[in-house]
Amino acid sequence: MREPDVVVVGGGPAGIGAALAAAESGQSVVLVDEHERPAGQYFKGPDGSSKGSQRIQHLRAELARLGVDVVSRGLVWGIFEGRDVMVVHDGASEHLRPSAIVLATGAYDRPVPFAGWTLPGVMTAGAAQTLVKAYAVLPGRKVVLAGAGPFLLPVATQLAEAGAEVMLVEATPARAWLGLAPAAARVPELVREGLGYARALRRLGVTRLSRHKLVRAEGAETVERAVIAKVDGDWRALPGSERSLDVDAVAIGYGFLPSVELAESCGCALRFDDDAQAWFVAVGESMETSVPRVYAAGEITGIAGNVVSFWEGRVAGASAAGNEELATEARKQLGPRHRFARALGHAFRPRPGLWEGTADDVVVCRCEEVTAGEIRTRIAGGCASPKALKDWTRAGMGLCQGRMCGSTIGRLLAEGTEKPLVEVPRGSVRPPVKPVPIHVLAGTEVPS
Repeated sequence: MREPDVVVVGGGPAGIGAALAAAESGQSVVLVDEHERPAGQYFKGPDGSSKGSQRIQHLRAELARLGVDVVSRGLVWGIFEGRDVMVVHDGASEHLRPSAIVLATGAYDRPVPFAGWTLPGVMTAGAAQTLVKAYAVLPGRKVVLAGAGPFLLPVATQLAEAGAEVMLVEATPARAWLGLAPAAARVPELVREGLGYARALRRLGVTRLSRHKLVRAEGAETVERAVIAKVDGDWRALPGSERSLDVDAVAIGYGFLPSVELAESCGCALRFDDDAQAWFVAVGESMETSVPRVYAAGEITGIAGNVVSFWEGRVAGASAAGNEELATEARKQLGPRHRFARALGHAFRPRPGLWEGTADDVVVCRCEEVTAGEIRTRIAGGCASPKALKDWTRAGMGLCQGRMCGSTIGRLLAEGTEKPLVEVPRGSVRPPVKPVPIHVLAGTEVPS
């Protein structure tokens, strides 16, 4: 067992910020990341001459200079008693017992089931971006990118620059961007970035279609057509407005869900966000959770982008190290950026019509092939919680452990029990929070 001062879980902007701040404060730091090198979703991709590449190379160099122990390809599968961190790497389990923990586990694309979403060639916007940025592979030549929010702009740009013919289908009206002006006035660098993407899309000939959404994907062996429709203010499809587009790839991006499983499993309190329709880790000014000496930063505390994540990480890492001066300096960077993030979250919040395509024959749990109809039948029969539905249908018992279906199951429960989503019970989270080889667990002494 090792006993570093601080363990940081997650190597994205928040985790890197936390590790740097703690190390600058004189702490011994272990940074555990599931990937080959610290980067996160924003910086993923091969190193090159771009601004993003230069930035992540600089941050990695700082981690090395400050002596941060980076455990790459490492998975934290459980935290016990808020202090014992169990890590799998190099085929074995390691036990860490730090003085403080910073959770920076990030977020993932919100899964939205619809007819045809299991066809090969249908993917999330994040997956499409990863194919292009990390592997220089086009998901398709003719791509419909559908969703809402600013994340679509860089993805559409990167796909078009790589040679794809892209149609960007946005559920929100074009004027939604205008409502951001008051909050955007204090963050000119983010405005410049957004305008840069808008100009690039025009230059690249990307078609932008507002107030439309993807209704379904069609095809035999793979996706061949994307059916879109005009929507009203609640994103409900308007009758008679459907259009069919010939495509060989479909990507959807209707926001993100935070990866709170590890935080929840070790007892951290969560808060419900009405705009995001999701649960986040509740934190105070120092980014400390309800569990003493456990801090959280980045997208698990609120979807706000890489810059906010980095500075929240700085606050968390400095606070974990007891360096209030450094934490205060980092907090100064957050005020206007937090306000802009909240404005973005409200402008592009998911509307009720987003889920109207979840017909009874649509698969909700892809791992166990459970349809929405099966789930609705069980709810009508008295199942009133994710656990009960898991017992009767196996929904949520697959390798993803409910990440792909959990949010939809919650919404179906809200629909069937006529309760607001915030009142619907959450599924239980227990270690291991992600699949771990059985031989690793068999040889591990779990802290009691």
